[in-house]
Amino acid sequence: MTSQTVRATTAAESRYRINTPNSKGRSTLVLGLEASSADLMCEMAGLEWNGARFRTVVPAAGARKPAKGLSVDADDLVLQAPDGELSRLSDELASTDVVVMFARSGEVAQAASVVGDAAFGRHLMTAGFVLDEQDDRQALEVTLAAVRPFVISLVVGSDADAFSETLYAIRA
Repeated sequence: MTSQTVRATTAAESRYRINTPNSKGRSTLVLGLEASSADLMCEMAGLEWNGARFRTVVPAAGARKPAKGLSVDADDLVLQAPDGELSRLSDELASTDVVVMFARSGEVAQAASVVGDAAFGRHLMTAGFVLDEQDDRQALEVTLAAVRPFVISLVVGSDADAFSETLYAIRA
């Protein structure tokens, strides 16, 4: 008996494949939930992507300071691009289809709840990536508990390469 996978790869079946790209491009917001992810967001932004935007949540203390005329409601967040430009989460989500939240193992990732609620309220797809470089189960559980309720899909990886490969896989 031939499996479905084998049969799907035959020349006869390949004529049913759609070989054209999606008609609508995806707009992905990759968001570092803690200030410690800023360096990695800068590094990732330097790679070639399909329009993905990289931002890092500015800590609450920094969010209270007016910057470049940026005022933020209590249920919004200030985000920083790799070039230093500040924006509001609400403004970034207005032109986003997919939100990928990033955190390092052991981080509290409190911003996940604000980001997740805002994304769900706009019916946006959410994903999460937790970088577990230390292989510390207790530290990982802290971060997973904060992120898991606010993402549809969650990946745990051991290095930055796993993060970039995940982003490439979703065509960010």
